[in-house]
Amino acid sequence: MRYLSFLIFGLFFFLNINQSFAKSSYVGAFNSLYPASRLNITLGCALCHKGGISGATRNAYGLSFQNASGQTIQKFRAIESIDSDRDGYPNLVEINHSTDPSVSSSHPVPAVKVVSPKGGEIFRTETSMPIRWSSVGPVGSTFTIKLKKGNTIVRTISSNRINNGLFSWIVPNTTTPGLDYRVTVTSNLKYTSESAKTFAISSFSITMPTSGTVWRRGTVQSIRWITSTNGGFSVRLKLYRGSVYKGLIAISTPNDRLYAWTIPTYIAPGSDYKIYMDAVLLPGMENPNNATISKKFTIK
Repeated sequence: MRYLSFLIFGLFFFLNINQSFAKSSYVGAFNSLYPASRLNITLGCALCHKGGISGATRNAYGLSFQNASGQTIQKFRAIESIDSDRDGYPNLVEINHSTDPSVSSSHPVPAVKVVSPKGGEIFRTETSMPIRWSSVGPVGSTFTIKLKKGNTIVRTISSNRINNGLFSWIVPNTTTPGLDYRVTVTSNLKYTSESAKTFAISSFSITMPTSGTVWRRGTVQSIRWITSTNGGFSVRLKLYRGSVYKGLIAISTPNDRLYAWTIPTYIAPGSDYKIYMDAVLLPGMENPNNATISKKFTIK
């Protein structure tokens, strides 16, 4: 009788150890694949089993996992694109949003988000501006993209775009230069988003100096830029180190894409210099809304 009791206890202990080991191995694999998801914290065994009991009947996500081929991680990967609970959201989307992939009433809130321009960029007219957005859930099949300046919509960039998350727009040379632009995207179901911060549209961009450029004090160097216009205004050039203004390079020079700069010998060496350029309409009448800035470069 005592032997039988020990045998039953040993079997019970062995089954529980195996079950705990299996649970921990699945949890470990899930966490290694999806470290940002909180599902293992909020659901535990209920991620795959009804009632949250390890070894109990599998729920919709658990059945998808059970029917997949491969080892544990391969099985999780294989069912990422499946919509186990048939709520319109693939399993991976639900995992990334920490909603239950086995319950149709648990799903992310449909949403749209502008990814780029995100703010801080400078785009030159007559060049390409990549517009990217992401969406979650049934937000709609087509999008309208608009350009916003300040609080005013100034242009419809594109209408009835398929929801593929990307549109490359050539900025027209008729676009007014400015520092306060945003892009908005709106679906046919009225889900909408706009750039997180403002970006700039300018008539020109500096091509030299660029990242990696090294200039020496006392030498003459060529500041070069591309312009979308054929003159009609001059430009002002200023030197910055980081965000600190260090002095005027040229108060007004023709917009002819080139300026020969003799670098003063008194300038301190540094690797974080930038050249700022803005338009000059008339002497003393600068237009800081039509501006650009170079990449960081080094002065030795």
